[in-house]
Amino acid sequence: MRMPWILGLAGLVAIAILAVLTLSACGGGMYKPGKAAKKDVHVEGSPAGSEGRLLVDGRIELYWFARGEGSPVLMVHGGPGYPFMGAWKGLEPLTADHRFIYYHQRGSGKSTRPVDRLEAGGFYKNMLALDEELGMGAQLRDIEAFRKALGVERISIIGHSYGGLLAALYAAEYPGRVDRLVLVAPAEVVRMPMKKSSGLYGSVADRLPPEKREAFALFMKRFFDYKTLFAKSERELQELNHEFLGYFAEAFPEALEGEGSYGVGDIAGWEQQALFLSLGRRYDLSGFLAGIRARTLILTGSSDFASEAEILDTYGKIPGAEHRVLSAGHFAFEEASSAFAKIVGDFLGPGE
Repeated sequence: MRMPWILGLAGLVAIAILAVLTLSACGGGMYKPGKAAKKDVHVEGSPAGSEGRLLVDGRIELYWFARGEGSPVLMVHGGPGYPFMGAWKGLEPLTADHRFIYYHQRGSGKSTRPVDRLEAGGFYKNMLALDEELGMGAQLRDIEAFRKALGVERISIIGHSYGGLLAALYAAEYPGRVDRLVLVAPAEVVRMPMKKSSGLYGSVADRLPPEKREAFALFMKRFFDYKTLFAKSERELQELNHEFLGYFAEAFPEALEGEGSYGVGDIAGWEQQALFLSLGRRYDLSGFLAGIRARTLILTGSSDFASEAEILDTYGKIPGAEHRVLSAGHFAFEEASSAFAKIVGDFLGPGE
């Protein structure tokens, strides 16, 4: 099965978050760089075999599946909240040397969804609860849970799109725990507001037929209606995310040619909103990424909708980061699978 849509974020996130005035009172976001690593994580189980679940902190089950043998490489999907539906074509030639472990982030796919509704308690209290359950710190500690469960001192990680941001922040939070870091079309949102890009949502608006743009603008208002956010359920937020995919498919049909599709039940609801709120309305994490000590490879596509200039202006702060460009769009592991395998294989090395 080919990999379906794992999307980057966009500049309209900043506009949406600006509407949440409550964030001004809490410093613009819940996530503070360096905070996640200060909280220990307890994990039960081991990612051995071809498929299974890890139990994190006694209550969150993280679904995973694996392909290959050899040195472990943890795969971090994007969206946020668009889980892996299958192994990457561009990594299949490397499975003799490496074991690629694909997992579904908490709040998406087959992993635990700890939040259905958060109606009572007020906006700020709900934000705190949502951040604790599904925010950036929780997502980064889940990556640490996989490292601990694998029993390795340092782990190699591949992150795509928003998963690239998660992987990079983990490497900055846990600088001694990452060996090699591969960022494939990493999400531009290291900094908000962005300087060099209108982002995914702006790109979708520009690419839609003129007669569809008004409907998309109205949809964006519903999508980022924070006044009614905590009256919504997980299912309602999933349906909004699924509705967006329809616009994306119309704007970028070439990106989705031959791809699979999601059922509403697969994609995230609250996880996506938790991460938006976790980072806040205005921030710049590029300086934090300067603390990464892992050997790092940044892969971008020559025809991607993501801004290469924005990516390099922020992720380029990672010391010694290598950058390669593939003749592909956002999904180079499918669109240029042979070239992708060669570059990533050379970077990861022969394995153990």
